[in-house]
Amino acid sequence: MKASSHMLLGTALYAGYVAMTGRPLSIVEMAVAAVASLLPDIDHPKSTFGRIVPIISVPLSAIVGHRGITHSLLAVFGMALLGATSFHSSSLAMALVIGYLSHLVGDFFTNSGIPLAWPLKRRYVIPLLKTGSFAEYLLMVVLCFVLFWLIAIDLPRLTW
Repeated sequence: MKASSHMLLGTALYAGYVAMTGRPLSIVEMAVAAVASLLPDIDHPKSTFGRIVPIISVPLSAIVGHRGITHSLLAVFGMALLGATSFHSSSLAMALVIGYLSHLVGDFFTNSGIPLAWPLKRRYVIPLLKTGSFAEYLLMVVLCFVLFWLIAIDLPRLTW
């Protein structure tokens, strides 16, 4: 998936989660979810984060390759631990975890799949999307409508 698709998916999933809890949406929390949705690709030097922090992405790519540990449930657990110990707000921690997890959900539906049970090599995949395909763009349009709808219904309560 493209970075923009990951960000849209992460933000929409987080907004959906917040809507289910009955809490007001927060712009900062949605931004955390969007940024967190790009974190798993830090193991790829040409990814958005890889280009920002090549000092991390280049060695990580050489050691574990792309779609290794960063695309596993172990990494999701690590993000949950990081969020729980780093943020004073459980909402920010949830935004981090949901954003990160959304990336894995998105990549699960691509042809390459993800190694959920890393270090085991098996990749889990339901190949419905090819990066840059019409299906991915269609998904982005649907996610835009969903996100706009979720924001619109909560607009009076929207917070920073």
